[in-house]
Amino acid sequence: MRKWIVSVFSKYEEEIATTYISFWFIILLLRSIAFFFPQTALSPIYHSSTLHFLIAFSLFFISLLVRKRSALPFLLLGTGLGMIADEMGMLPRLSFEDYWDIFNFSSLLFFNLLLLFFLWLASKEEPPRAEIPSHPRQNPDNPLISVVIPAYNEENYIGNTLQSLLEQDFQDFEIIVVDNASEDGTGEVARRFGAKVVYEKRRTVGAARQRGCLEARGKIIAMTDADTILPPNWLSRIAEEFEKDEKLVAFGGLYTLYSGPVLARLWIRHFAHLLWILDKWMSDGYWNIPGSNIAFRRDAFFKVGGFREDLPIGEDVDLSLRLARLGKVVLDYRFRVATSGRRYRKGFLKGTMTYAKNTIARLLLRKEVTTTPPPVRGEPTPLRKLPILPSLFLIVYLFSLFLLRSPSFANERRKVEREVKKVEVVLMSKIAKAKIIRH
Repeated sequence: MRKWIVSVFSKYEEEIATTYISFWFIILLLRSIAFFFPQTALSPIYHSSTLHFLIAFSLFFISLLVRKRSALPFLLLGTGLGMIADEMGMLPRLSFEDYWDIFNFSSLLFFNLLLLFFLWLASKEEPPRAEIPSHPRQNPDNPLISVVIPAYNEENYIGNTLQSLLEQDFQDFEIIVVDNASEDGTGEVARRFGAKVVYEKRRTVGAARQRGCLEARGKIIAMTDADTILPPNWLSRIAEEFEKDEKLVAFGGLYTLYSGPVLARLWIRHFAHLLWILDKWMSDGYWNIPGSNIAFRRDAFFKVGGFREDLPIGEDVDLSLRLARLGKVVLDYRFRVATSGRRYRKGFLKGTMTYAKNTIARLLLRKEVTTTPPPVRGEPTPLRKLPILPSLFLIVYLFSLFLLRSPSFANERRKVEREVKKVEVVLMSKIAKAKIIRH
């Protein structure tokens, strides 16, 4: 029963997070207006509990009508839930003073903890591991596409990647896995799936990618990572794009995260493409395509010299920009693969900065950063996947509003001020007496 509950919640982890974000947004909006513009908050339209409940239940009803699985119904659900939670503590008495009562603050904390608990349940399920097939796949002798996968200590992840390749609706391809001096069973797992395994002792992604491309026999080389799951139409879409445009030298897309901190997953899914558009604008109109979802013509690849093997990061960007000198490089940011979010295990901001340093240096300073990102081979714990720090920050901000507006807090402050004044009077009298005695 417990596993079933966890599996049900895990299917909607990002949707629950969307509800959580919209819940907090409406709470902070309503409370900030009431705090900074109290006259506006006293107006019947703004501060009608009945109206708020009607709007909230209308949002609930609309969210049920939106059948398509998207962020919209959960944004509406979180907004409605936030409006109800905002008024919940006032229900017994329904006065504006009670709006800032400590009981009202407690009800908001309860809803916050409830949504965090749902998120925690959703984040407890680990990504499944693919079962090794009984018979390995046979690579064709003259494939149209060569799929190259660099791998370092990816025994626990590469099975899912290879399984997604076996399920492609296009089968004229070979699989080449580059064992980048792994210390686990990465190579053996790849062989049992039917991949051709080659060895590369230099532990840089550029060297591993280059080694795999040298072994490729296909006219098109498609590349992904060993922790990435590919959609069934990945290769057929790649083949179609190159077939219809002879001037196309490179094609690819972006990615989503199937694991990792939920805020990172939401950001990558809904907003990361904006950074790629900005990157294109700052790179003289040329796309850079991530190595987890890129394909290029084999002859064009060798004309530009292939991957730079000395780069510990950004080798895919470098290749994309050099290929653009030969022909068309196209990125469709709606064409997505799903990759692991383990690189964000220590937090969304820290994970982003690992790659942002190179991007900022390349775009603004026109130079390369040679920092090597540390290898990450495990998923974060369920608690590390939750937005704990943002939640604490919001609670502290909300508490400060209550502290300044709450009648009960105000009474306590007045009591403290009276006690302080009494102490001051006693001290002043004692000081006065001491001065008299001295004289």
